[in-house]
Amino acid sequence: FNVFIIDGPLGSRRLSRNNIFDFIDANLIPEDFLIIIDDIHRVGERETEMTVMKELRKAGHQPIRRRYRGLKMCTVIASKSGSFSHLCGYAAHG
Repeated sequence: FNVFIIDGPLGSRRLSRNNIFDFIDANLIPEDFLIIIDDIHRVGERETEMTVMKELRKAGHQPIRRRYRGLKMCTVIASKSGSFSHLCGYAAHG
């Protein structure tokens, strides 16, 4: 998979919707990836976002992030050198 969408029923108070860690731990996140985390305005989802960034770095990825605000808030996390980086406001030069 290259695109992971994290959304669903109500999250928990701590590390909500944390199934993404199964993919990170099993080294199943490809070099070119996009992760979208919905409802980042909630504490549990923000904790998941921060931990995803940390775990991706530990796994050797270079993640970049951008938050989008509307009625709610979501986060887009992408590989810095990948084809989704423009969604995080990053323009790769090469």
